[in-house]
Amino acid sequence: MRPIKLTFDTWYIDEHEVVGKADGFGRVYPGINSIGIPIAIKVVPAEDRLSAKQGLLFAKKFARQSTKHIVPIFDYGEADDGTTYVVMDRAEQSLRDWLESNPSASDNDVVAVVGDIARGLIEAGDWAHRNLKPENVLYLDARWQLTDFGIARIGNSVSAVSMLKSAQSAPYAAPEQWNQDHATHATDIYALGCIAAEITMARKIFRGPLLEDFMQQHKIEHPNIEMISSPLRALIARMLGKPPTERPSAKQVLTAFPASDVFPETRGFLS
Repeated sequence: MRPIKLTFDTWYIDEHEVVGKADGFGRVYPGINSIGIPIAIKVVPAEDRLSAKQGLLFAKKFARQSTKHIVPIFDYGEADDGTTYVVMDRAEQSLRDWLESNPSASDNDVVAVVGDIARGLIEAGDWAHRNLKPENVLYLDARWQLTDFGIARIGNSVSAVSMLKSAQSAPYAAPEQWNQDHATHATDIYALGCIAAEITMARKIFRGPLLEDFMQQHKIEHPNIEMISSPLRALIARMLGKPPTERPSAKQVLTAFPASDVFPETRGFLS
């Protein structure tokens, strides 16, 4: 393993193996700390300057913070050649892995996953993720947590269509992203609606396959979600609203969930 000296500590990376599926904004490799505890290291090459810059900003904000629904960040730094490193806790599996092995999910599964993601969006504060998809939701410490804020932004910002293509998030990109309008927390709620429907229906609700097809589908089409149980269907339909102003906030998503052992403070929605 190769040692890497970053802001707070020295870490050891195994570059012979990739953790998860590589995307357009770097790769994640396994590693260990100085006493052999497994960690994961996100590596963004110098040519991906935009992602590297934003990833570092987010890492600086959340490094060594006590987060419950954002994958803990232990360290970060930039090498002399411009390569960026972000050291994180190593998760058990991604939501994509879970979906592939659990094609028949229950309403309770949807409540658990979507609730955890909503809590992560709340925990991120002013940061909008902008690239929310099952690959960026990881299972760690018995809950789902958000990761890969490489193209996240504080407040309003614009997502170029070329960025959507390289990020490979077209099935979850909100209409305003295709219009190159401001991306906000409502953008993440739209992606969360796509994920919630996918869990329930065992397939992506926007299926392209070409980038132009995805653009048309997200901007104009209203997917058929009639097979989803009525209470959840109503919530997901709101989350998939074409205008951002029609979508609930992450806190409103949580208050729509049932009172249960998972979310005991929420009022009843499903029975």
